[in-house]
Amino acid sequence: MRIHVLGIGSIGTLLSHHLRLTLPASPISLIVKHAARFPSTRLHPGGKSGDRPISLTVERGGEETVSQGYDLEVWHDGRAERIVRSQNPGLMDLQESPPNGPISSIIVCLKTSATVSALQILRDRLSPSSVITLVQNGMGVYDELCASIWPNPAKRPFFIIGTTTHGVSPGKEGGKTYHRSKPGQGDFKWGVVSDPRKEVDLESWLWGESVSSVPILAPPPAPSLPLRSTPKSSIDLEPLANTLTALLSISQLSPTLLPMPHLHHQLLLKLAINSVINPLTAVLGAGSLPNGALFGSTPSHRLIRDLVREASDVLTAYLHSLSAPHSPPFDVIRLFSVEGLERRILALIRATAENTSSMAVDVSKGRTTEIEHINGYIMFLGKRLGIETPCHKMIREMVKFTAQVNGLQADLNPDFVGRVADRRSDIAMRLGRGRKLNDREMALEEKRLELEDRRLYLQEEQALEMKRARRRIAKSGKAIMAAQEELKASDNKEGRQGHAEFSGELAEELRLAHQAMAASTEFSNTEQPKIMAEPQMTEERRITEQYKEAKESEIVDSLASPSTSDASDHSSSVPTMDPLTHSVPQSNMILHNSSFPTNPGSFENDAADSTVPPDSSARPASGIQR
Repeated sequence: MRIHVLGIGSIGTLLSHHLRLTLPASPISLIVKHAARFPSTRLHPGGKSGDRPISLTVERGGEETVSQGYDLEVWHDGRAERIVRSQNPGLMDLQESPPNGPISSIIVCLKTSATVSALQILRDRLSPSSVITLVQNGMGVYDELCASIWPNPAKRPFFIIGTTTHGVSPGKEGGKTYHRSKPGQGDFKWGVVSDPRKEVDLESWLWGESVSSVPILAPPPAPSLPLRSTPKSSIDLEPLANTLTALLSISQLSPTLLPMPHLHHQLLLKLAINSVINPLTAVLGAGSLPNGALFGSTPSHRLIRDLVREASDVLTAYLHSLSAPHSPPFDVIRLFSVEGLERRILALIRATAENTSSMAVDVSKGRTTEIEHINGYIMFLGKRLGIETPCHKMIREMVKFTAQVNGLQADLNPDFVGRVADRRSDIAMRLGRGRKLNDREMALEEKRLELEDRRLYLQEEQALEMKRARRRIAKSGKAIMAAQEELKASDNKEGRQGHAEFSGELAEELRLAHQAMAASTEFSNTEQPKIMAEPQMTEERRITEQYKEAKESEIVDSLASPSTSDASDHSSSVPTMDPLTHSVPQSNMILHNSSFPTNPGSFENDAADSTVPPDSSARPASGIQR
């Protein structure tokens, strides 16, 4: 099966590269707007193309790996112009015949604002058995596609939704990407939207049983490869099976498949985090503000708290609406509480202090951002649920205006744009000083948060178990007293003996209930502290060491040049549609194509939350994908 990739930016390059290395025999087509960004496709004066095969390069830890053997589909103004084939490793063949064949599987890595218009062009090549994989920031694109292109579920392709924590940044030349996550760090999470025709229970096929009810904080393991045989259906399921097999085979990127409810919560959590860090760093400092500048400032903390409060109110109400008439699990509500979201956001800001969000980078370069599908999506949900979101509305307009000031709007006063550009580097220099945390420290911070969530989850389970034990004790005690009263009132020997045996059974049950309660208390006092002890000790040692290093650095700086400030290098951050699960009624689907205006964009725009180092031409930045 041929796989098409739409959007060959940083994440599109990373995925295509590892798919090619993992599946060397599978044909892969890269859909681009300009073939000239790949040096091997440029025509020489004699009219022949370059003698090098189409290749992609990924650099990780100073080592480059190159993959070859791709086909290019070149599109311009909505029309297919030509196809550049890589049939021979040493010869490129530019054909004028447009590539109009059917598409079985396509991976979309475009920015959210460009996705609908791009797939509108390709819709005639997609069928109900086709598979569309979306790897993007923000939410709402899936619903836009359903509303504007495939309103009829019978005609709708299958959808796979993905999110990643891999850190990437674009290279200086086309076709090259810097992979900043260290080996073993970063992952891809995938989820399959339920069959729109409701013919096949995809969960039962993939996992062998329904897994939607599994606790959100304890998802089931991904299905093992090879997948089970596809069930009978009026629609061919082989493209879906082949796509999932390909995505789960790229072991170097640590892929996993989650049930859609679990992935949906991951996407909502990432949306909440992005809706705070991204726009604040984009607006403050004209797109040159590192994440760490938000930490330790009372006014910035107030801004964070205001945005978090609105996001928490909206997302909590949204989760209640999805699970009605029941309430969501308590651990999920705690995850999206003001305290829970703020704790995660502040931890991420601290861990990525020297990084710059992708939205800030887009704003600094005067590019269209994904603000409409991040803060705009929270605003949409708030309006739908009757919850006001004035802070998110304000920050959305500020991001748009800041992008215009930085060159997005050509007719804006050029003097304004020039002044901002002159000040940007100075702002970055003054605000860029601080701690530089590496990928390992970020991974430890994420692990600490996971352990904290697990500890709270176990604490809740222990409290429930103690409550159940108390109920059993009370019930058994009442039953024993009643049995004793009946024993006293009994007139015959057999009756007294029967009551005595029954009373003994109740006493044993009471003893077991006391034992369970004592064991639960002992676990709370001994085992739970062990879960967090080591991460806490590691965190304390790390903070102490960094404080000492910071103080030593300040002393050295003051002795060397007391009147100047050193400009530290700035690394970049990748600071991850609202697909419905089959357990949610179709009436709950959010179809809001009118809420998010789609802007035609370049096929090269990358949807993944990747960022560009302030001086990407000098060297790749080292940072963490959010």
